[in-house]
Amino acid sequence: MSLELLTTLHDFGIDNLETYAANIRQDGRQAPIQDYRAVNVIGIVSALDNEDSSWDSLGIHSGVSAPRFFHRLRIDPPKAHGLLMFRLVQRRSLIIVHRSVKQHIEANVSGMDFDLL
Repeated sequence: MSLELLTTLHDFGIDNLETYAANIRQDGRQAPIQDYRAVNVIGIVSALDNEDSSWDSLGIHSGVSAPRFFHRLRIDPPKAHGLLMFRLVQRRSLIIVHRSVKQHIEANVSGMDFDLL
C-alpha cells in the first residue's frame, strides 16, 4: 500500500492496520521503491447479512457455505461493530470498506477503484 493511501486512511481514523516495511524492486531500476508498506487489515468480522446476500458457493466449509463469488453482498451494520474497514469472515481475501472511507480516499488519492457490492 502506498504511503499516500496509508496516511489518508490513518488521517480518517482507520487504525486497524498492521504495517511492515516493504521494498519493491522493479526491473531496470537500481534502487528499490520504498514509499510502500505491506499491510494487514486487522479485523475479521462475521458481518454478512445472509438473508439479503447471494453468492456462488465453494462448498461447505466447517458446516457453512463458503462464498466464491458474491452476486449481492449486504453487510449487517451492527455486526460490523463500528469498524469502517475489515475483512469478512466468509471471504477473508475480501476487504470491506465503508462508503465514507471510500469517499475520503477518492477525494485524497488518485487511481483508486472500488467495486460496489
